Amino acid sequence: LILDADDDDDDEIYRSFTKAISATSSSSSSKSSKPPTSTSKSTPSSSSSSSSSSSSSSSSSKPRTKEEIKDQHQEKKKHLRRKPVEEDTPPPSPKRVKTDTDTTDTTTTPSSSSSSSQHPLPLLPPPRHHHHHMPVLRRTGTSMMWDGSSNSAVLLHNARVYIGRHRLLFLFGFIIFCFVLIHISAKKPLPGRGKVEPSAIHTMFTTFHTVKFYNKPLRKFDEDDVTIAAQVSPNRLARIVEMAIEWQGPMSVALYVYSDEDVEELDRYLVKYPALRDVGIHLLYYNETRYPVNNLRNLAVEASLTPWVLILDADFVTSGGMLDYLNSVVRGSDHKTAYIIPAFSTTLPPTKIPRTKRGIISALIDGDAAVVNKNACYKCHNVTDYHRWYFALEPYQVWYRWVYEPFLLFYRDEAPPFREEFKGYGFDKNTWVYNLALLGWDFYVLPEAFITHQPHERTHWDGNNVDEQLGEMLSIVCGVVLDTKQALGYPVDESIYGEPPLLGKGCETNQKWF
Repeated sequence: LILDADDDDDDEIYRSFTKAISATSSSSSSKSSKPPTSTSKSTPSSSSSSSSSSSSSSSSSKPRTKEEIKDQHQEKKKHLRRKPVEEDTPPPSPKRVKTDTDTTDTTTTPSSSSSSSQHPLPLLPPPRHHHHHMPVLRRTGTSMMWDGSSNSAVLLHNARVYIGRHRLLFLFGFIIFCFVLIHISAKKPLPGRGKVEPSAIHTMFTTFHTVKFYNKPLRKFDEDDVTIAAQVSPNRLARIVEMAIEWQGPMSVALYVYSDEDVEELDRYLVKYPALRDVGIHLLYYNETRYPVNNLRNLAVEASLTPWVLILDADFVTSGGMLDYLNSVVRGSDHKTAYIIPAFSTTLPPTKIPRTKRGIISALIDGDAAVVNKNACYKCHNVTDYHRWYFALEPYQVWYRWVYEPFLLFYRDEAPPFREEFKGYGFDKNTWVYNLALLGWDFYVLPEAFITHQPHERTHWDGNNVDEQLGEMLSIVCGVVLDTKQALGYPVDESIYGEPPLLGKGCETNQKWF
């Protein structure tokens, strides 16, 4: 205890303190009158304490004043402010304490501070500085607590202790979190890449921002040249390069742009591949729908530089010399005649895909090629009559049946547009061919031209899987076919080309369509 003697508020404390000292001194003097028992052995500390007690007994008879006590406390306070002395250093030099009532000086040292006459305050340890006070871990009940300021190491230790005690719970929660994350990632990938879109029924008439001729061809083409009209996503730009190198004629390509990064990628392709500089490239920007295949087709057809257009997908390879052959076919042709290009699929690498009719027939015999979509949708291409095509030397006519959807060469200005209600997978092209048949178009198969679908990784269609999209598209197909019949004056309750009945419950069933 350290008291400030200069404070007026401490007078009462000093009076009580003086009384306590007087009472203690009287009791100590009575004990000191008894002769101390001598021991055979004495220590330096005992001798010093005895000398101290003898000196204090001589001075205890004299009362001490308030000023003496104040001086003594001032000395003690000065001593406590000094730097702590190490144990191996000698004690400080004695200090002289002079009183008003005694002409002699009393020598006091730290070792004699326990004198019973003066009763100085005990020496206190040096104050502990807070910045040297490290946190101390102590256990309270079932938890661990830290004394001192918290820091990152403390928090990390507490987290480790807590996780260690509840590791099974944390493991179970982590498994649930991973399961939910995988489920969400499967349903909702990054925006613009396989994002789950609203129902196709609710986005049938969504509009898009378009840019025609983002890349305008520098080369001039003849009016009777056939233009390939293709739609493509950004990950298929390399196939457009291959098609342009093989075709060597006019092309109109509609690119579906998800973000500005896709446009930057297109710019790099235009710089790297000179064959793309003669390709008309148009942009259609993403607008939170499934893949708008027919919107892209309409954009490519409308922007074609010549009226005769061949609809192709980006993954197809044309046969050798096909451009010159098609140009000779369309010259002087009727504008309401559509020419069918037989389509095949193959497992061969792109460099080994046949470019001649003899080569593709050999691949069919060897099992390296097949009629496109033969197993998935036999009715979609069986009207072409491939067995006849193998031996045909001249174009031959075929008659449309529902759900036929060949790849057609047609005159753009006489053909209706593709129905843009279709977003995603299913019925996007066969409803357009059905419309051509209702309009009275003739269909001819060309014997010296064919296209081959290149193998590639399975396409991830925006939205749910293919079967679910087909089921959803059935309701749109029923409405489109009904609307087409009514617009052209056909009875809606009669089947003209084998299409299912549009009234009642027969329309929206898969068995009626394939």
